[in-house]
Amino acid sequence: MKKKLKQFNRAIEIDILRAVAVLFMILDHTINDISDVLPYLFSDFPTAGFWSKLVTLCSKYWFWEVRTVGHFTICFVFLAVTGICCSFTRSNLVRGAKLSVVALLLTLVTVIVAKIVGNFDFLITFGVLHCISLTLIVIGVLEKFIKNEWFYLIVGLIFVAMGIVFEINSTIDFYGSRNLALIILRQIVGLSYFGGDNFGFFLNGGQIFIGVFLGKKFYKDKKSPFNFQYKNNFLTFIGRNSLLVYLLHQIIIPVILCIILLICGFHLALPI
Repeated sequence: MKKKLKQFNRAIEIDILRAVAVLFMILDHTINDISDVLPYLFSDFPTAGFWSKLVTLCSKYWFWEVRTVGHFTICFVFLAVTGICCSFTRSNLVRGAKLSVVALLLTLVTVIVAKIVGNFDFLITFGVLHCISLTLIVIGVLEKFIKNEWFYLIVGLIFVAMGIVFEINSTIDFYGSRNLALIILRQIVGLSYFGGDNFGFFLNGGQIFIGVFLGKKFYKDKKSPFNFQYKNNFLTFIGRNSLLVYLLHQIIIPVILCIILLICGFHLALPI
């Protein structure tokens, strides 16, 4: 006897949107690994032929207008969905605090990697996880005093507007170029780009605030407004385990690519 489809009592559209966003992030990071990371790690990569054409193609991808638009679209979807998920969480303050521990551990790992390879471009001091955790902590505090959903929309729009201004006036900083604490503070605000991942609080945190508004407006009963039926599949699995997938792919993908290049006869060139 066939099993009946389960009624999704969370929000299947949230899982699917989050999964699609994560998959695009994985694609983005894989292309970056091929164009920027692997040529640094391997002294004789790329050679003429297939590998050279692949690196050239991946390098051109970063200047492709479609990628630029797609990047901002995917980031907004991911961050807005994160904000919507605040509606399903009992304590965003606790959730943000837990995520901040994960973010700080990620920073520690990148510090170690940066020292091993001798390149601080791999350092992540305020990436997407740091931004989300800080925003969730702020939202968790605000929720104790402010229940009106329109407040979060207004704050989100103001933050995004400020973030755009900061983005226009932002600069690229380098490790050791000035006081590191000042660099990180500027990076948090969105006035500076530094290291391997940059998600300024105002521009990106504002999008999470907008998601909070959407969650409080359309998911008041902590249920999907749509009457979906579903079966567990690849997308729902990724959507429900997005944090784990996001963290693991940044280790697994580079390792797989390195193994492939080693098999193909390329040589590592890490500084001793």
